[in-house]
Amino acid sequence: MEVLSPSTRDFDTFKKLDEYRETGSLEYIVLVEPNEPVAFVWRRDGARGWVEARIRGLDAQIDMPEIGVTLQMAVI
Repeated sequence: MEVLSPSTRDFDTFKKLDEYRETGSLEYIVLVEPNEPVAFVWRRDGARGWVEARIRGLDAQIDMPEIGVTLQMAVI
């Protein structure tokens, strides 16, 4: 999980994200916008590829059943 910052946003969402995706042990990648309740979530699918979801709103949650975690956006 990473909170994006204005000064490194492009690096984090492109180059760094590519590096994260190449890490075989990761099941989830979560990038959080600091100024609004939005998170970009990538999760592994059955073929070990990546599926992206955008989670919006303080009432939303990020479910990560493979690792037994549910994150509330209001808490993040």
